[in-house]
Amino acid sequence: MLLRSITVLPFLAASIASAQTTTLTFDGVSSSALHTGYGDYVDGPAAGGFTYTGSGGFTPHVTVAFGSDNGATGQGMFTWSTGYNDLVNVVYGAINGGSDPAGFAELAVTMSADPGHLAILESFDVGNWGVAVNLPYVRVVDETGAILFEELNVDLNANTSPDEKNYILSPAPQGQILTLQISVAGLGNIADNVGIDNLTFSEMPAAGSLLGSVYCTDAPANESGHSGVMRAFGNQSIASNDVRLVATGLPMSSFGFFITSQTDGLIFNPGGSAGNLCVAGAIGRYVGPGQIQNSGATGTIGLDLDLAQMPQPTGLVAAQAGETWFFQAWHRDIQATGATSNFTQALSISFVQ
Repeated sequence: MLLRSITVLPFLAASIASAQTTTLTFDGVSSSALHTGYGDYVDGPAAGGFTYTGSGGFTPHVTVAFGSDNGATGQGMFTWSTGYNDLVNVVYGAINGGSDPAGFAELAVTMSADPGHLAILESFDVGNWGVAVNLPYVRVVDETGAILFEELNVDLNANTSPDEKNYILSPAPQGQILTLQISVAGLGNIADNVGIDNLTFSEMPAAGSLLGSVYCTDAPANESGHSGVMRAFGNQSIASNDVRLVATGLPMSSFGFFITSQTDGLIFNPGGSAGNLCVAGAIGRYVGPGQIQNSGATGTIGLDLDLAQMPQPTGLVAAQAGETWFFQAWHRDIQATGATSNFTQALSISFVQ
């Protein structure tokens, strides 16, 4: 473990605010195959014969699984003490104990929350033991396969540099199952030069956190190569007035805004768009001051809703208990045919008093 304040991706910088947090530092773990119980049901600084750092009750409802190529036969994760840039004690992947020169394609760390809970991935470091390399992607997906975070063409410094790659995710991806996927495809027998350290995750009760039902899940891919993902967080109670919409997986530095209606639908390529419109009827647009946003380098936009001021073509209205509202994000896009627009997945929220 070497915890550093350097943030290689400043656009991801955010304070880690979750109440129950565990950091996997791989300290005190022998330089051999990583024990399958490491990271599981952590309820304090010493759990299951391992030591951890963390706060606020740790993560007693989350298990962690490690694997190279998702744990295929003969492939596993091992620990090493130094040499991965400035990191101390890391976990890396190997095939047949490191004896197979063919390498492997992907490192994977999967956090699975017990029913009634959500896992949240907050930060992690990626180091390199050899010459400078390029990774095809670093991404986080949920249990549905939706991409909640992704960076493509990731450059890692050679180990002669002290600077590893530091990720602080904002907004932090949430799901009952989250998988961190680090592609090492094409590295061959130096794939084991890529290591992970200081993986920080947390948990929270599922009730009142992840909201709504996602539909239009087969939304057309955008410039990033993937569909835009829609999620809502908060509370479905009108009285709480606590709903946040988040669209991820958008093209970087593209403008977008959220739309809403009390009617769902499916219109293919409206107005020549590359995407599908999944709301219908009276459609409101969140285009007020500060509501049209740029996705920046994270490909993400987010908006806190005021349930007393839901946009409609005729003006603002208040959402009522018993109503179901449908939400989607529109954004600018570039396809092979040129500049266009696109839509994310959509979701519905049924409100209660």
